[in-house]
This record gives sequence, C-alpha cells and structure tokens, in this order.
Amino acid sequence: MRVRQLCRLICCGMIVLAVPGAGQTIRLPAVRRERLPNGIQVVLMPYRRAPLLTVIAQFPGGKQAVPPGKEGVEQVTAEVLRKGTGQRNALQIAEEIEFLGGALDTGADADRLTVVLRVLAKDADAGLDLMADIVRNPTFPQEEVVRARDLSMAGLQALSESTDALADYVLPGLLYGNHPYGRSASVKSLSRLTREDVLDYYARVCAPDRMTLVAVGDFEPEAMLERVRARFGSWEKSASPRMDAGAPVAGPPSVLIVDRPDATQTQVRLARLALPRKHPDFFPSLVAATLLGGGFTSRLTGEVRVRRSLTYGIDAFFERYQCGGSLIIATFTRVPTTGEILRVVREVLRRTASKGFSPAELNRAKNYLSGQFAIRLQSPQTLARELASMTFFELPQDYLRTYLQRIRAVTLADVNRVAQRYFAPEAFSIVLVGPASAIQAQWPDKKRVAVRPAGQIGRE
Repeated sequence: MRVRQLCRLICCGMIVLAVPGAGQTIRLPAVRRERLPNGIQVVLMPYRRAPLLTVIAQFPGGKQAVPPGKEGVEQVTAEVLRKGTGQRNALQIAEEIEFLGGALDTGADADRLTVVLRVLAKDADAGLDLMADIVRNPTFPQEEVVRARDLSMAGLQALSESTDALADYVLPGLLYGNHPYGRSASVKSLSRLTREDVLDYYARVCAPDRMTLVAVGDFEPEAMLERVRARFGSWEKSASPRMDAGAPVAGPPSVLIVDRPDATQTQVRLARLALPRKHPDFFPSLVAATLLGGGFTSRLTGEVRVRRSLTYGIDAFFERYQCGGSLIIATFTRVPTTGEILRVVREVLRRTASKGFSPAELNRAKNYLSGQFAIRLQSPQTLARELASMTFFELPQDYLRTYLQRIRAVTLADVNRVAQRYFAPEAFSIVLVGPASAIQAQWPDKKRVAVRPAGQIGRE
C-alpha cells in the first residue's frame, strides 16, 4: 500500500490523550538527539503505531541567504535539487520514489531550505539512499535550472489572474520593505538567475554543520542512527557562516490598492509587524489571535460574517519567522462594501485593544486550540515537522509535551496585554486588490493611498 493511501487510512494510535478540563495530557515517544562529528544534528523519534517513516533534512537560509537582485534563487535551488545527481537524472529520481510509493519533496521558505522524505518503514534504506544523494550530490543540470526558472516566471506572469494571490504577493514587501523577508522573486530577478547563482546558493546553505536531520517512524533509534551515519557521516564539514538578517524595522503604515478593474470582489489584507517565533508571548499571542479571528466564534467572524454578512470568511493570525513576524487579517468582500468592511474590522480592533476579551471567550479559545493540537499530532509527518521547527527555533525540548499546559496557563491579562500591544488599528498597513476607482471612492483619505496596476505586480 502506498504511503499517501496509508496515511489517510490510519486513525488509531492517538498521541494525545484528551480528557475534558485540566486533565489533558500528552504522551510522546522518547526523542534521541545526537550530533555527528561533521556537525549534523540528528533528532530521532520512534513511532511504531504505523509502518511509516518521515525524514526531514533542513538547512537555515531560505530568503535570509538570498543576495539582493537574486530573489527566487532559493526556490529554484530547492526545486532543482531533485533534478539530477552524479548517479541519477531527474527521471530516475522520480521513478525511484514512485516505485517506493513514497514522496520526496523540496522547498524553501523565509528561513529554511528543506528536503522531506516519506516512505514505508520497510523502504527506509532505499529512501535514505535517494535522499542522501540529492542532498549531497546535486549536479543542477543547466536545462533543469532553466526549466525551473521559466516555470516560476510563468507563474508570476499569470499572477494578475488571481486577486487572492496578488494580495499575498505584495503584502510582504509592504510590511518588511528591503529586509530579506520583504523581497520576493520577480520576473526580472528570475530572468537574471544563472546556474552559477544556484551553485553559489547551495554551497552557502547546504553544508553538514548547518544541517538538522529529523526522523519519525517505525524504527529502532540505534539502527536509524547507523543509517544516517552511513549516508551522511562522510560529508565533509565546512566553515559555514551564521545567517541572521536581523530584525525588520517597521515603517509608517501605508495603504496599497492593486488595480484589477474587472474584479467583482475586493481582497483585503491588514497587517503589521509583530513577534518572531521564539518570543515569550508566543502562547498568549496564539490565543489572542484565535480570539480575534481564528474560528467561527471569533470576534471578527461574529461581527463581519455572522452579523453583517460582509464576507464568507475572515482570518487573523500571527505569522512568525526567525528574525521577525507579523499579525495579518485576511478577508474579502463585494467591491461596494470595501469601505464598510474596513471600518468594521478597524472598529473591532480598536474596541479589543482598549477593552480586551472576556473570561468566557478565553476559555472557548483555549479549548479550541487544545482540540486542534490533539488532532494535529496524529501522524509521523506532523511530528517530524514539529520536531524540525522545535530544533530550528531552539524551542525547549519539552515543548510538545507541555503544549497543553502552556495553553491552559495563558491568562486573561496575557491576552489583553497582547491585544493592547498589537491590535491598535492605526498601526496596520492595508492591501486592497480590486477596481481602484470604486475602492478609492470609499476611502476617506485619498492622499494616503498608492495604486499599482495588477499587470505590473511580480514583474519588477
């Protein structure tokens, strides 16, 4: 049976034992941590409730390691990792993982480049052979670099077809400015990328002393450690510099309208700089965002969707990175109600920042988050992702085991402090995607508004 099919069928083996009230507990297998002589950090968790194996190799870098003018090189590098080694070409790699019925995925985000292997536990050796080959021996064939680059460019050229994608694309630049988190791939930057740029990025980011390998699945820890040593232990250590772009600096709040004259709905984003991932207020901010717009009983959903029928959905969440983060409110509405939805959202923010939440709301949010966490921790894939993030962000080793206690420990004073600090509407920048003339007619201060044609987005 293939890995994807088996993952969908497994419904036994609860990691979290949920008991109503304060008796919720989390039981997790013991985690073994080792560091190889070449610097690779190995994190192993046996998970014997299903015959599966998930392995994540991660390297710090992501956007932080991208030189100005080379935006998109991290995405191209991650994609072409799977497209050829000294022993296998792209087709052979694809055929081998397909024969195993597994998956071998690569990607890059703001902070990390990752390689993820998912196979049946019985295929651990074959899967790790393939993973080690693409991590250690990529050749980045010229034709594959060009293909990946051109596909990324084609996606950006089609960006104007989706108002949702347009809003999400321009938001980081508005928030983070020239910080690496704010610089996104464009047709212009991608068109300049060469194979040498990809090789340079790989050499700076992918080194054993920068690598963490996390494995969760049906294995004996000592046997898995020997497999890892055999495939990665001879990779020579390098003197890789630490990458830290520093904290982004908030600029003055601004308003950007992306003009899509034919749109019948307006995509709406309100956002401001907020917390990095490793921050003492992580749990209070998680609960506060849930109270504001993280579920059907949240304040924004109740006011904007249920009472006023201005949208079908609205979300509020903290997006957290290594060096910084943001608070984002995302929704959409009919073009004629753009001004109204902005007014209502800003009023909810203002009222919440000044008056806070109620004890009943707090209890509902904590119960909701506890239940969601219980649902998430039911597969080796999720556990591997959590362990990888814990290691990358240097979180306490008891983070998963004490998660529910930390949620329960959040007080009303905690969430109200977060609301007072981050919910004031005057601090939010705004992105609106829709017909500019109709939106501007509803905006009280036209001097504050910048307008860009949708067709220009993603090109420069």
